[in-house]
Amino acid sequence: MRGEFGWFSRRSPRFLALARVLAWGAGYGAAFLVAYDYPSLPDELALSRWTVAPKSMFFALRVPLINLAMIGLCELLARILGRAPDEHRPFAEWASAALLCTAGIKALLAAIELVSWPMTRPSNAIVAFVVVASGLSLAAWFAQPLIAAGSWRTLRSTRLEQVFGASLVLAIVVLNLPLVVPALFH
Repeated sequence: MRGEFGWFSRRSPRFLALARVLAWGAGYGAAFLVAYDYPSLPDELALSRWTVAPKSMFFALRVPLINLAMIGLCELLARILGRAPDEHRPFAEWASAALLCTAGIKALLAAIELVSWPMTRPSNAIVAFVVVASGLSLAAWFAQPLIAAGSWRTLRSTRLEQVFGASLVLAIVVLNLPLVVPALFH
């Protein structure tokens, strides 16, 4: 099926593979960047845009690990969307690719912001917002035919995907505990 996107739809599996490489490469690259720059980080690290904590490897790698978990969730969604009916699979793959690219770029932007702390630019938050909003909008636009036809209702996840998804969500919750209960981590 050539689909609405012409020659793009024939290449969507290749593009999805490229998006996977970009997302995971950016995610692991972001974690490596922070770990590599750890000795030069200041004595206090940002937990959020409004909260700081004493420097430790846990606090330094917390955000890159959260971003890797988000990339993992996007990967699980891409695998589930890969089971879309044949007539909607190119749209599902392009939506998946948009989500994966967005998560990867956002991970890299967060790492750059972390290693430049406390000299971060206010524009970093705006760029991150624009990247995430654009990526989510693009993914929603690609998924429109899948949603309009009701094909999304037929998509099912495996038990293993459910366990991995729950584990990734739990990891994100645990890594965000320092924001909720800071006294436990100081």
